[in-house]
Amino acid sequence: MTEKDRLLRIIQQCKNYDSKSQFELYNMTYNRAMGIVARYVNNKHDAEDILAEAYYKVLKNIGKFDETMSFYNWFHRILINSTIDYIRKYKKLKISENEIKDLNLFCKNSDENDLDYCRYLEAIQNLSPRYRLVFNLHVIDGYKHREIAEKLGISEGTSKSNLVKAKRKLKEIFTNLKYLNE
Repeated sequence: MTEKDRLLRIIQQCKNYDSKSQFELYNMTYNRAMGIVARYVNNKHDAEDILAEAYYKVLKNIGKFDETMSFYNWFHRILINSTIDYIRKYKKLKISENEIKDLNLFCKNSDENDLDYCRYLEAIQNLSPRYRLVFNLHVIDGYKHREIAEKLGISEGTSKSNLVKAKRKLKEIFTNLKYLNE
């Protein structure tokens, strides 16, 4: 059985409220989901809160999922929307220096192959929350500035400006940490 077939079987059983399948879906998607959410928030507690809300939404709405579409695209959108809702709700767009957590929470047991990813994630984590949000939405998740502006309640120009500033800050971070030369 392919992974896609297995996933479709699990989804079908989740639609029938099978708790074992719900747990299986959680286990099958957790690492991917944590990787997405970890780009947006800078501590594990917030990431776990967001994931709990996102999984609740997934399981609550799984009956509406169209199996001819990509589950991961659908799931990804729920994760992003849950993250934005959480940030808005808890006003996590302002942050002090002592709130920036070490990335060891997300990359604790990384091997050599994951080292670059962890470095990039660490650099992104060191952006201000607003810059991090716009950078992730535009560069990594592919949202247009118009969509970002609508989601965050800012102007399109502000979105573009935040992206430029985020890229400038990332370049500074990589230069200072000598990541570019490794």
